[in-house]
Amino acid sequence: MRVFVTGGGGFTGERVVRRLCAENHAVTCLVRASTHTEVLQELGVEIAVGDLGDPSGWSSFAAGHDVIIHVASMGFGHAPAMMEGARKAGVSRVVCTSTTALFTNLNARSIAVRTAAETTVMKSGLDWTIMRPTMIYGSHKDRNMCRLIRLIDRWPVIPMLGSGRSLQQPIHVDDVARFLVAAAAEPAASRNALNVSGADPLDFRAVIRTIASLLGRRRRLLPLPASPIVGALQLAQWTRIPLPLKAEQVQRLNEDKAFDHDEAVTLLGVQPRNFRDGIAPEIEEMQSLGLISARRSRGHA
Repeated sequence: MRVFVTGGGGFTGERVVRRLCAENHAVTCLVRASTHTEVLQELGVEIAVGDLGDPSGWSSFAAGHDVIIHVASMGFGHAPAMMEGARKAGVSRVVCTSTTALFTNLNARSIAVRTAAETTVMKSGLDWTIMRPTMIYGSHKDRNMCRLIRLIDRWPVIPMLGSGRSLQQPIHVDDVARFLVAAAAEPAASRNALNVSGADPLDFRAVIRTIASLLGRRRRLLPLPASPIVGALQLAQWTRIPLPLKAEQVQRLNEDKAFDHDEAVTLLGVQPRNFRDGIAPEIEEMQSLGLISARRSRGHA
């Protein structure tokens, strides 16, 4: 295929581009002028500099491609421009990356924008597939697990903001890439919105224990009541006191985030890996980069 990728310079986008190149597809990446493109250039892909919100500019770069894989966030209101650009370019097949965060019970500001984006894609008249991954992890560049790994590596007592019993089902970035690339090539995936997640759900306690075990660390878990912490964080946000943690993050941590991926697996033939197999290489990478200390023998959580 000839594939036009948006967000190819990002954490997930780079893995999608690598997957496409490994399968010998011709790839063009739309990037902003400020994007670092060294890795993309090393992969030999064509670079198109443009603004996703301005379809009149980048649609000419997309012309002649078989499919657009939209890895860039759908939370910035670019969906109408993206679908207009696809039509102008004559590309009828579009695979978009959304998120299972749409299903939160919280009144998150981003939900309305993301829901509107999905609706725009579904009503575009084009041949679309929407992929909704859970939390994505898989290298020191992810925004979630690498922070937790550092915390568990450094501290003997790990605070849990809540009971730690809420289910998680994070998905490895390479599995997300496999799903997206498979969807681009699979006609049966057309007109489907598919949830994709890790192999099995596990609670936050199990996440911590798995990481601690792989680090060779003995760690104690300290449950803390979530409600007063959420209240304090909300007050800090209201008074504009900058803190590294937001109230919504604590609330999300105490929501079940387990999602059935059977439909995506059946349609696309991709089987996601379990959490232990996915997080182990990330820990090894962080150790090799000196971001955390080396594994201690005979340690356990």
